[in-house]
Amino acid sequence: MAGITGFGAYVPRLRLQRQAIVDAHKWADPALAGKAKGERSMCNWDEDAVTMGVEAARGCLDGSEAAPDIVYFASTSAPFADRQNAGIDATPESAKSMGKESIVSVKALQLALSNGSESGHNSWDGSYFHTTRIAAGKAYKEAGIDKPRDQVSMFECHDCFSITELVTMEDLQLSPEGGAIGDVMDGFYDADGQIPCQIDGGLKCFGHPIGASGIRMLYEMYLQLQGRADARQLGNPSIGMTHNLGGSPMSNVAAVCIIGAHE
Repeated sequence: MAGITGFGAYVPRLRLQRQAIVDAHKWADPALAGKAKGERSMCNWDEDAVTMGVEAARGCLDGSEAAPDIVYFASTSAPFADRQNAGIDATPESAKSMGKESIVSVKALQLALSNGSESGHNSWDGSYFHTTRIAAGKAYKEAGIDKPRDQVSMFECHDCFSITELVTMEDLQLSPEGGAIGDVMDGFYDADGQIPCQIDGGLKCFGHPIGASGIRMLYEMYLQLQGRADARQLGNPSIGMTHNLGGSPMSNVAAVCIIGAHE
């Protein structure tokens, strides 16, 4: 028999007042005031797309005598959504006092912000991100890097779209302007290439948990530098870089972080 023979659903029990959402974001969008009525469901710490999908499937199969031959899971949200995320860091001296070895330290951390003024004149053609170029330049200077294409061992970038990844490769001065597509096709950014990019799979594998993406990127660089990345482990990386971006092409914030073994 073809057709729908069962249905299951799962809605988180926690509730969040929509007024609380408006209060937190009205500074950015006053028009949200018209959406302040009522409440919405909210995931708890142990509820994500996978666990909720399992609960829905249980409801679907409840009372069914026949077990399914195969199960497909599909979701419009990332398996690990952006809830509370945090990282703990310390000074190298503190880490050593706790008996830590193979210490990884931050060599540079730079932010650059734009208010969108570049969209008001013709000096910007929309083919690059001002903020990424500025943050990268300052980060390289802070870390003492003058030839990033030769000195960076690996990196993670904000690959929200394929074209954004290509543009970022050039904005980070890893590929010459207009040369990223050639580098990609030549394997320059492959796992066995000169500068592996997104060795952990990037947003395609992790979804798009906005705030958590930066920590995920840094953690991968940290694992690689300590030789603890299992099957993803690269040969002998010495400098890792992460790039994150938020906003629109003409009004955004970019962050560039460079880490390496503590000397």
